[in-house]
Amino acid sequence: MVAMLLSGGSSESSPLLSVQEFTEAIVLPFLNNTTMQGNIPTVLALKLLNTSMTSVMASVPLQLHFLKKHSLPIILCLCELLNECNVFWDGLAPVHSLSEMEELRELVLKVLDAEIKLCCDVLEMTPSFARGVEWLLKRLRIGYDWTVLLHLEQLFNAAYIKYKIPVPDCLLNVCEDIGEEWVADKDLAYGMDDVFTLLFEYCRVSESTLQRILESIIPNKLTDSLQDIRRCIVTSLAQILPHCTWNEWKRILKMCRHLIRKNILEVGFIESVSRLQENDNDQDICQLSALLLCVMEALHNPLCSSWATPHVWLYIIKHYTTAVKEMVDQTTDAAVTAPVFAHVCHVMTFAPADCADQLFVLVLDLVGKPSVTNDDIIEQMKLTINSLSSEVYKAALMQKLCR
Repeated sequence: MVAMLLSGGSSESSPLLSVQEFTEAIVLPFLNNTTMQGNIPTVLALKLLNTSMTSVMASVPLQLHFLKKHSLPIILCLCELLNECNVFWDGLAPVHSLSEMEELRELVLKVLDAEIKLCCDVLEMTPSFARGVEWLLKRLRIGYDWTVLLHLEQLFNAAYIKYKIPVPDCLLNVCEDIGEEWVADKDLAYGMDDVFTLLFEYCRVSESTLQRILESIIPNKLTDSLQDIRRCIVTSLAQILPHCTWNEWKRILKMCRHLIRKNILEVGFIESVSRLQENDNDQDICQLSALLLCVMEALHNPLCSSWATPHVWLYIIKHYTTAVKEMVDQTTDAAVTAPVFAHVCHVMTFAPADCADQLFVLVLDLVGKPSVTNDDIIEQMKLTINSLSSEVYKAALMQKLCR
């Protein structure tokens, strides 16, 4: 409805609503995280903004005045929102549900991407608009998380602004060929023990930042600088994954697989994997599954109990189950499925009761894979099932396995 009012419904009719007036009255006053439960919640304001920007994209030349006046202040508001929901909570359980925060973060990133593309169009038509982009850069240099500027690289490049991305010093120590793009920010107090947290924060920003870090990372610099890489990675993942959207999870897991393939990370997994042929993909799946199990165990540590509440666990398990489903498909070798199944069953033994059904549906899917026909694999899965405490789950899994 709003889209029709803003666009006029056809190419011949005039819009019933002015994009500028609509944005000023309905959107801009509510682009802050304090209004999530207000008259117009932030999420709704973002959806309305996205709708209005879609109508603007169809007629950029006609909306040039509006874009020159409002696009950069809107980007600044979006960066403030992104900065506020960069970490979903600060040492305590979040005020808002994590699903709400995930929706908010995804919407912010979607609208920010659209605004950046519109600003690039404005720069093509009005090169002097670059002065406004310089103003935006100055505003974002202080008081924002170091990753926020990474989302605006396309805009700064379109404005031909020469600048180097300020990053924690330790990233420069483990990456190559980035001297022209990065500069050490001495005010970011991170040490080598934080390097994996920083790598994950960097790669989760976008597919381009992920690709850049995969191409730049120097394996021996990581292995020489840290004593217990496995512990460092598990700790970093336990810190960052609960704060990530699913798209960010996917990028971080790609990074983890890269670390496994480069032999930077070796998790170790149960003996059944000795059945595997020399298949790198199979080995990656087992290693990655074992790594996620280690992360779940770390989150179960009493030290995390102050913030890892049952509803936080529900959020984490939602993405954990999705990750496992994407790792193990209909064609996956049963010798891979078996250890992954064992890992998930082990998570079931300590995850909060609220998460049990999600995990049960996952293991039920794993035992039902077409490749699970080998007698030895089936016997191994039966032993794993016996470790579960729920008789109902045991009976259902045994029935599925003996189909």
